[in-house]
Amino acid sequence: MSRILQMSALALLLLSWPLELSARLLWVPGQYRSIQSAVNAAGYGDTVIVSPGPHPGPLVINKSIYIIGQGRSPSVIHAHMGEGAVITIHGARVTLSGIEVNGGRMVSPTNRYHSDPPGLYARTSTKGIVANNSKLVLRNVSVNNVRNYLVTIVRGTLIARNLRLSTRTYYRGQADVGLRIQASRAHITGLRQPSEYIDHTIDINDPGRSGPRWGRSDVTILQSQIRSSALSWGDCIRAYSNVSLTINSVYCYRTRGGQQPKKAGHTGFSLNGSNSQVLIKYSRFIHVPVGVNIHAGAGQSNRVRVEHCTFEDNPRAGILIHSMRYPGVDLGGGPLGSRGGNRFMRMPGYDVKLTRNSTVDIPAYGNYWSRQPPEHSIWDRNDDPAQGKVLWNRN
Repeated sequence: MSRILQMSALALLLLSWPLELSARLLWVPGQYRSIQSAVNAAGYGDTVIVSPGPHPGPLVINKSIYIIGQGRSPSVIHAHMGEGAVITIHGARVTLSGIEVNGGRMVSPTNRYHSDPPGLYARTSTKGIVANNSKLVLRNVSVNNVRNYLVTIVRGTLIARNLRLSTRTYYRGQADVGLRIQASRAHITGLRQPSEYIDHTIDINDPGRSGPRWGRSDVTILQSQIRSSALSWGDCIRAYSNVSLTINSVYCYRTRGGQQPKKAGHTGFSLNGSNSQVLIKYSRFIHVPVGVNIHAGAGQSNRVRVEHCTFEDNPRAGILIHSMRYPGVDLGGGPLGSRGGNRFMRMPGYDVKLTRNSTVDIPAYGNYWSRQPPEHSIWDRNDDPAQGKVLWNRN
């Protein structure tokens, strides 16, 4: 792209930005040698313009600013440090646009003596972006070479559009969590996660083994594609307690091969807590061992509605329901308002399976089943008298 075209594209971007009247443009490296020095010099609402190519981190941001990559080539913020985040944000409103956040460090193309191949972002950091008590806006941002927690938002707000999560440029290994949301609001559109090495792409209100019970998270995920882990377990999306979640037009899939999945711990979506409301619609769950996995023990208060979704080639079950003893799941025509219209196709496992202690009946009217009659692909009271009934026939 010519310099004139670059400046024209940048001008259009800035015109669309809600900049303060007194905001300044700070250029890296034209005016400041590093992004951190520009951030330190910036005032409220200022914009840091970052040239294409590698820029060393890590960054610490505690003021409300914009950081914008210039040009078609990526502007890369990289920082191999082992433990720690590439970008840490405290109590601020920060927008990143046109940026790659890379946990590796740049290996100089001229360094012939280093053990790492030249010209790569080699090694990894443990975290990518960590934002606490902040509003984080990500537009056309990618995160790569991070071993765990590629993006974390805690007690804040996340708005992400066209976010791409990867694991490695150089070292291919497992990352536990891609996007971690805790006691926050999040609106995610156009997420792309093509890696086979992230166990849980989106993780909401996970308390950990001894962690806190988080305050409410309100999350919407739209028009996204998530590749399930090739390892023995993992979830495309996983939610715990106190979550309001909408999953709309999301494609979760697993490619063939990889490690043998462990039991039901490999899913498109998994609910593992109480006091949560979940709507899943117009989404596809292809070849993941379990499409939707609902843990709903006695005394809990979850409400899960599934409609107009496709479940295809799920080895264990399209929908798996554990210990449901109250009317908390609606697959069609029930009191929670599901419109049904779910399609189960080419299923080696069950379309719907109720496990032990799932004693409540599950409305599932108006769906398209993989076998006829549908009882051939459903595990419920007909197979175990102690279970509830999947109500697919109104007669």
